[in-house]
Amino acid sequence: SMKQPKSGKKLLNRYFCIMLAVTLLCLLLCGQYAIHIAKSELQYCNEAALELYDNGLSYIMAQLQGFNEDLYASNMDFSSLAQSQEKLPADKMMMYSLNLRQLMQNRTEDITAIFAFDQDDNVYYYCMGSAFMGGRVTPAHIETMQSIRDYWLNQSNANMLKWVTYETQHRTLLMNTTCRNGLYICSMVDLEAYSEQYSSFDRQENI
Repeated sequence: SMKQPKSGKKLLNRYFCIMLAVTLLCLLLCGQYAIHIAKSELQYCNEAALELYDNGLSYIMAQLQGFNEDLYASNMDFSSLAQSQEKLPADKMMMYSLNLRQLMQNRTEDITAIFAFDQDDNVYYYCMGSAFMGGRVTPAHIETMQSIRDYWLNQSNANMLKWVTYETQHRTLLMNTTCRNGLYICSMVDLEAYSEQYSSFDRQENI
């Protein structure tokens, strides 16, 4: 009769251990499930962010390429400047140049630049955004523009209106160029500036 309390206590301890094991197992399974859900959500967020990044960049590139195509196809200022410069009166050349420059300025965004130049250096100007290659004209910046001019002067017409990558010392640029009679319009996107801008927007949305 004295053994019954011990037997009851042993049964209670066994029951407690079983419940504890079941609880721990449930916690373990729930933890694994929570980790799986968190990983899935993180992957989804990363994929969504990457898609937004690609879509934003694709939109900017499409806008610039459309600008170049429209200039080549139907812009009077561009086609007039593309004639022999000697045939243009000075006042006409100035008017066409100012109109073209204003058009370029209107199409330039923070991370882009549009560069107009010709073979004879009669036309040489560019408009750039506040974040394009740092947003300041420096000797290194001028040297890069000259290198870009030299690059395109040595390209065939087959490479026009196609996106190409151009590496500078600290930047990667995407370039799309059109040309008529030796007059070039080169539209560019600064990939580093775009990434920085996108990261900044992403951080602001998460605050």
